Amino acid sequence: MAPLHLHLPNTEALDNLPAFTVGFTIFAVGFFGFYPRDSDAVVLEPHAPLNLNLNAISFYIFPHLNVLHLLLNLVALAPLLARYEKTHGTIYTGVTMNLLAVVAALQYCFLGLFLYPTQHVAGLSGEFFSFLTFYCYKEHFNRPSLHTFRVGGNEFPIPTLYFPLLYSCVIAFLFPNSSFFGHLAGVSAGYLLAAGKINFMFPPSKVIQWIESKINPVIDVLHNIVVWTKEEEAVNERTVGYKPLLSTDIEQADATTATYEGFERRLGT
Repeated sequence: MAPLHLHLPNTEALDNLPAFTVGFTIFAVGFFGFYPRDSDAVVLEPHAPLNLNLNAISFYIFPHLNVLHLLLNLVALAPLLARYEKTHGTIYTGVTMNLLAVVAALQYCFLGLFLYPTQHVAGLSGEFFSFLTFYCYKEHFNRPSLHTFRVGGNEFPIPTLYFPLLYSCVIAFLFPNSSFFGHLAGVSAGYLLAAGKINFMFPPSKVIQWIESKINPVIDVLHNIVVWTKEEEAVNERTVGYKPLLSTDIEQADATTATYEGFERRLGT
């Protein structure tokens, strides 16, 4: 799938190597390399919560059909994940990834019990849709439409807020074997995150700072390789303002701020 062209200040091509983004990418590639191809242990199916298969609810994002499936998902996800990490903190981003996976999984499973009880899903595209939705939600306050098509004398704008839904429909059409409902679950989780509806699930900032204080020697070593965004630096950034991403005017995007308003194995292509 072709991700949106985003302006990512200071993160183009991951020049600054955000710590969690790099570590997560390495783990995803390693998991793919060592995970048995014939294993369904952590592939998500609708009865997973009822069977208490908690590993599947969190780790279904790692198995992939093939190298291309993994590569496309990582390429699409990495820029969004890097941007989020630099403004929300390294550990906070890790928590976010897990919460999004769980929230999307529970929604997928609940609906699946009634509509698709035998389907299985796996892959990172649900996470991509969650982060895409998060940024589209934030962006729509600043830019209500992404693009306007002109047909004859009529104009048809693409609403920024609903772009992830439209994009999931396009992906379902182009890649029929992808999981439309898996993508929708990812979109829904992204909306919930952006609207602050799952904020209560995050640990307090003081807990994250305490964890960082205990692993500070490790962070100091990692700082020679990657950028670790500490919680004490990110906690204010998360609440102060939002810098638009989906802008064709780079200078304007840098200068403008908007206030936060309060697998079948498939999950992707």
